[in-house]
Amino acid sequence: MGTKPEQRRFRQELPLRHRLLASSRQARDRAALLPPGPERQKLLRDARLLKTTADTLSTTQLQSGRAIEVWQRDRKVALIKAPN
Repeated sequence: MGTKPEQRRFRQELPLRHRLLASSRQARDRAALLPPGPERQKLLRDARLLKTTADTLSTTQLQSGRAIEVWQRDRKVALIKAPN
């Protein structure tokens, strides 16, 4: 058996919560530029999901060591695990 190649790691400059909030703001800003319609509604839904996820990260749920599942329309879109 060969050895497993070393995995490259990348350290994020901003915490996940801040990146989620920034993505939420960007989605809202893009939606504001669009006329009413399905594309705008999708961006607004995504912005709400990102904001809710960011707010959830700031609660004690993640700090207590539990994993958080993020659902959108009967479909799991993310699983966020607390760091060990």
